[in-house]
Amino acid sequence: MQRIAMNHDDLQTLRRSHPAGRLLGADSAPLVAGSLQPLLY
Repeated sequence: MQRIAMNHDDLQTLRRSHPAGRLLGADSAPLVAGSLQPLLY
């Protein structure tokens, strides 16, 4: 397995541009995670 080096700027870019990153950074993230938990288990 190949490792990919990421720095803080890379993570910030992913958080702003990727839908999952935006969801995890949203104020409603705990509500969404709680709602999805029954579907995952």
